[in-house]
Amino acid sequence: MSALRELTDRHKCNRISGCPPATSVLSHGPDAVEPILKLLAANPRANGYWVTKLIQLLGQIESPAVIAPLERMLSDKRWDVPIRAAQSLGRRKSSGSLSALTTLLERANKDKNVALSGAARYALSQVSPDPRTHRKALADLVPATSGALGAIPAPVLDILIELVRDARLPHALPGVRQAALHTNRFVREQALLTLAALQDTGGVPFALHRLDDPLPSIRRQALATLQRITGIRTMHNITQWRAWAKRHKMDVIPAEKE
Repeated sequence: MSALRELTDRHKCNRISGCPPATSVLSHGPDAVEPILKLLAANPRANGYWVTKLIQLLGQIESPAVIAPLERMLSDKRWDVPIRAAQSLGRRKSSGSLSALTTLLERANKDKNVALSGAARYALSQVSPDPRTHRKALADLVPATSGALGAIPAPVLDILIELVRDARLPHALPGVRQAALHTNRFVREQALLTLAALQDTGGVPFALHRLDDPLPSIRRQALATLQRITGIRTMHNITQWRAWAKRHKMDVIPAEKE
């Protein structure tokens, strides 16, 4: 309970500086499920970062007790709660949730809710007997050009790129690379994290470009991304990386394809 109280404190748990209390909560395993659900139930209208974090934690706990509550959250009226609930059901690979997730996808498509559709597609790619269809549909939600990406609201694009990372979709990487150049800091960070997770060599010029980002946190992530993609841990400054990339002809961002 002490860790949960800390997790609800925006100074101790936020997207910019991280959420150390989440690790403590997760260390309790299945014993954390009931306290998490009680806290969420006691705050049915809360929209803080901590709400998203708790729903994501439920997707990381190996307990059948998380499934029914997550399915109920698919009908929540808050914008991001059904998205995160679907994502967590996908992470739990809850095949019993197939019907609920199919209904969610139908609703998302009817409402033209792209982020919710992406979350439903991700979850269905984990539990459906036809995962290819859902994987392709999710990848197609991330366009390959900067112009098309710019037409997507930043919070939606942020979520889509995270889902691409969870689903490990290499076909969406052209769009993810372009998103590393986005004006929104969270989209840039999400894109760099995804390029790193998928070890995308085509993302090297884009990560290189972010080494002189105005924000220190993005510069640090760009360095971590380059190290993850290349396996090189001995270079720590932009001069070294630029010289290396130039030698390997990976220093120039290629022109966009129409």
